[in-house]
Amino acid sequence: MMIAKSICPQTSSLIVLRRYSALPTLNVDNRMIKMKRFLKMMNSAKLKTYSTSQCKFSTLQTGLRSTGLRKTDPRLANLIENLNRVHKEMGGEGSCETAKLDRETFRRAISGNLILITRAFRNHFIIPDFHDLCKTIEEMYWTCKTNTSGKSLAGGEYIGFNNAVFLSEREAADRNYALGFYMREHKCYPENENLTCVCRVQCCSMESTCDSAAVIAASLANGGICPLTEEKVLGPDSIRNVGLPAKSGVSGCLLVVIPNVMGICTWSPPLDPLGNSCRGVQLCQELVRVYNFHRYDNLKHAPKNKKDPRRHKYETKGMNIVNLLFAAASGDLHALKRHHLSGSDMTLSDYDGRTALHLAAAEGHLECVKFLIEQCKVDPSPKDR
Repeated sequence: MMIAKSICPQTSSLIVLRRYSALPTLNVDNRMIKMKRFLKMMNSAKLKTYSTSQCKFSTLQTGLRSTGLRKTDPRLANLIENLNRVHKEMGGEGSCETAKLDRETFRRAISGNLILITRAFRNHFIIPDFHDLCKTIEEMYWTCKTNTSGKSLAGGEYIGFNNAVFLSEREAADRNYALGFYMREHKCYPENENLTCVCRVQCCSMESTCDSAAVIAASLANGGICPLTEEKVLGPDSIRNVGLPAKSGVSGCLLVVIPNVMGICTWSPPLDPLGNSCRGVQLCQELVRVYNFHRYDNLKHAPKNKKDPRRHKYETKGMNIVNLLFAAASGDLHALKRHHLSGSDMTLSDYDGRTALHLAAAEGHLECVKFLIEQCKVDPSPKDR
């Protein structure tokens, strides 16, 4: 699944991440139960306006994008197809993304992707708080953007793509040819193998976008199963022996695999003396510094400032109460909606009987008060100690 994308045309640097999640197989009865629960949550979420019972698809799309799901995700193809069909039935005026749908029409549009959408809004993916991860990586991107290492070889001039890469690589591959003939002498190749078409040179001449390379990295992180098509492309043994978690190319591309979490692809042409992307390496160093992604990180004695993006925020009832009350006291309406969508009890109180409504009202957060009373239907007159 697509996680995040940052691009700066001035520096020709690009970062793309992919995430994935395994979806359980549910029977028809469970799907109907999930649909009813999801529609009930949608009534009290941002998708429903306060004055009407109509829902905007653009709002749903924005919410899905914040969880890591893009409109072009193949798993949402059924949703887009249903929306286009409904839009034609409604007359086809304007854009289908700005169309307002009533409750029944909205139900029909999301029915094919109900499980995926429910998991997205309930934060049941590998990384629950994807928005926070994207925000942190965005900060890392701007930190790495100021890195000017590697520009001295090109004098700071533009570095572009040369369509004759394969021909030039083949003409300058004397060392690779020597190694190839040496290996053929020791019977490392099948008989009648033609060394004039060196596989390595052909592989080095392949090109891809950051998006497609990020999908490849995510497939490697997912045990060889493509996260978008769920097709098993490679076996576990092949994944174990590919030499990752990181592989760089002289084009400035860097492929990073974090097993069971995500795949990352960065592209920035300036190279260090070792032939690795300067900014790509710096970004990886920043990721390891902030998150416990390193395979040899000691999670028990790790610094307190290290984050684990796979950890759910609401693991215990105590933490749930603290987070709920803190969100209300700080006026974080988005966090309150997340709590509500996750199925949290919005009437939870602390040891003094103070609820989220108490704190929101005491701090003067009118929007939070309206949301708790009108959407969450909490008791408007609770009493504390």
